[in-house]
Amino acid sequence: MIHTGRDAALAWHREGLASFVLLHAGDGNDAAVTVTWVDSEPGTAQPLHKHEHQQAYIVARGAGRMEVDGEQRDVAAGDLVFMPPGAMHSLANTGDEPLSYITVAHPAFEIYRDEETSALRVRT
Repeated sequence: MIHTGRDAALAWHREGLASFVLLHAGDGNDAAVTVTWVDSEPGTAQPLHKHEHQQAYIVARGAGRMEVDGEQRDVAAGDLVFMPPGAMHSLANTGDEPLSYITVAHPAFEIYRDEETSALRVRT
């Protein structure tokens, strides 16, 4: 069994967003997925970006607008959005309360802290 929580997770706080890495390839286990928890304050958004892996976002609370390869959809607690490998994507908090979502990526990748910027980075 692997058990972790946000208080013990590798975390990164930036401009109204907080990311907590709950599980990743660098944990020294055979996990096939990377899992993060993200909290986003009202009016904030993650930058449009892409990955080489497939990914799903599961909205735990709040509301937002998801963009995947130019297509936009409103999302709310209980919704899941899937992104295939290489899809440009972003999630903006469009509500009046915090937006929390979980990301699950496959295959698992390793995340580390960049010593110069303190940002979380993906090891390639």
